[in-house]
Amino acid sequence: MSLVISEVTKYGIAMVADQAISEHNKSKNTLITGRKQWKKLLKVPKLIGAVSYWGDIGLICGRQRFDGWLQKRIDGGNYSDLSSFADFLADELNKAAGGRKLLYPVGLHVAGIHAWGDGVRRPTFFHVHNGHGCLPRIAIGEPGTRGYQEYFDWQWAPRTLFERHDDYPDPGLPVADIVSSFETKGYLTRNGDIGHYIVISEAIQSASELLNLVPNVKFPKNPGCLGSRVGYLHFLMNTVVNIYKISTIPKIIGGTPSTIGIYPDGTYLRT
Repeated sequence: MSLVISEVTKYGIAMVADQAISEHNKSKNTLITGRKQWKKLLKVPKLIGAVSYWGDIGLICGRQRFDGWLQKRIDGGNYSDLSSFADFLADELNKAAGGRKLLYPVGLHVAGIHAWGDGVRRPTFFHVHNGHGCLPRIAIGEPGTRGYQEYFDWQWAPRTLFERHDDYPDPGLPVADIVSSFETKGYLTRNGDIGHYIVISEAIQSASELLNLVPNVKFPKNPGCLGSRVGYLHFLMNTVVNIYKISTIPKIIGGTPSTIGIYPDGTYLRT
């Protein structure tokens, strides 16, 4: 399933992905993990953008490496800006699937600098996928009582054909409202095997809030810097990978995390 995380703020775009590729042994009905590692985060130099992928990508190109399939379309595709690139990828995914709805989820994070509704070019995020999901938090017991627990139960809506989704900015909201939020908060999303990730990331966020109460301590050390934002996501992904390594969780997230940063002026962060 993998894990990809993308963050869009006024400081730029930060993206991170793991490398693990899992296989299903249909004859034994088992999951084979950790044997393959592919590139899951690729630059789109024509746009100064980036794309990452998650889900059952084997349904798209069979035994062919999906990173190679995607790279060919980045290099030779017919697109002129970020939105047309996302549309192009949706079309190519539907062609590869034979115009049929897949049984399982697949998605691509597409990020770069693109004009908003007011004509100003800012960090932008599209999500190309074949159906929504939701992750309700389910509680056991009463809050504040002994034995109270929360867990996550991922639920999928019915699969659809691949479509471009304008995640950020939301075209249904006034541009002025989004700009105001953009200046203070931004947007972060994650996809893949995210149930365990949310538990881990929320614990790290709580720890960082406590650390930042200590005099002269900042974690991350410069949250107003794109490099620091990219570094934090890399740390977060690496922590998830290491927890998967030493736990009984199936190793469907693993490998060396890869990162890409894009400044608001449309240049890549040097790493």
